[in-house]
Amino acid sequence: MSKTESLHVSILYSRVASSHVTRNLPKIKYSKADLSKWLYSNGYKGLYKKWKRTGFRKGMSPSLDRLDTEQGYELNNLELVTWNVNQLRAYRDRKANVGRMAKDNEQVVQLTTNGEYVKEYGSVSEASRETGVNRGNISSSKDGRLKSAGGFLWVSKTEYEKNNISMEEAAWADW
Repeated sequence: MSKTESLHVSILYSRVASSHVTRNLPKIKYSKADLSKWLYSNGYKGLYKKWKRTGFRKGMSPSLDRLDTEQGYELNNLELVTWNVNQLRAYRDRKANVGRMAKDNEQVVQLTTNGEYVKEYGSVSEASRETGVNRGNISSSKDGRLKSAGGFLWVSKTEYEKNNISMEEAAWADW
């Protein structure tokens, strides 16, 4: 293994570890050496050579994708792909509203700290764009990891409708 290959394996390992932290998943249970062994037994050498022949173009960089996006980056849930393939799959998942991306595309309701209806948004990202409140904080508030975000309470539309009156009734409540 060349020095550059070894460095790239280290980068992949650190990305996997940090993704687990970011996604609040349990700490990975394998070492960098375990990942390296898995990579080389799954075609890493050939993919790395192709990447090198492109002049190390980012899109051709070896990347790790999860087979089941609801699970972590465990060795039995990994697939070796190029960076471009990984990005295209993430885009497809966002459009299809599946996997981890589905949570960000879930409709969200903004409430005052007293629980009064303010507005409904088509997604966490839309709410963030329109209100200026950090997307991650809205999501954390919606999932119960934060009490509030941007001075508001945030809940999924499904949860709101399950526990409250319908959106139509809430919209007419002031009349």
